[in-house]
Amino acid sequence: MSASIIFQSSRLYARTFVPQQDAPEAFLLYGDEEVTRFLGAAKASGNSADSSIAATEQRLVRYAACEGGRGIMALLRKDDHALVGTVLLKRLPNQDFEPTSDWEVGWHLRRSAWGAGYASEAGAAALDYGLNTLSLPQIFAVVDSANIASRKVVVRLGMIYLGQTDRYYGETLELFCNSEASRSSSSSSVNSVNSAR
Repeated sequence: MSASIIFQSSRLYARTFVPQQDAPEAFLLYGDEEVTRFLGAAKASGNSADSSIAATEQRLVRYAACEGGRGIMALLRKDDHALVGTVLLKRLPNQDFEPTSDWEVGWHLRRSAWGAGYASEAGAAALDYGLNTLSLPQIFAVVDSANIASRKVVVRLGMIYLGQTDRYYGETLELFCNSEASRSSSSSSVNSVNSAR
């Protein structure tokens, strides 16, 4: 299987996964509980780390099915082609993990890539690609309230805070969207959550 470059930024590029080739590096990413502690699916299953390279390879087979530049993609540095993480441009899942009609941007970075500005750079490139190439009407980001670093990234990207929602991933998350115009059309995505929770 060959990889297709989906989009790029000044230092990074996003491409489809090549499961057998990428599994060892992705295993290091998704095997790190510090990286996966805010990922909804990992928390829901009670097992945040992949148990083996083979399990990671199976995960990447699903990711490699990325169609038309939509899905979960490998994120690599241009200078050395090292896998630094993943970037997401996919449909948000509901409480039962079934896809909704809402689009999500996101990123998962190896700990060694933290603090280099890669999340902001990848997020900006993914938003640009989604809005200008794929012509998506709006793009959301959902962030665990304890994930301060990701919250700072979405604010840096100019995304607008809409409030808390329990519509996605089966948990209460902070919801952001790409533009003020999205605020009125996304009211069904935001649910008031009792502040006493």
